Amino acid sequence: MKVILHRYPYKIFYSIEFDHIYIIAIAHQHRRPEYWVNRIS
Repeated sequence: MKVILHRYPYKIFYSIEFDHIYIIAIAHQHRRPEYWVNRIS
């Protein structure tokens, strides 16, 4: 899932699990917005 913050140029990518919310990435939309994709393991 992702959330776009309209007031700020960031996207927050997250996963909702049974008892946790995991933040996968917080990415600036204008500065290399997909730089974090290769970091997912």
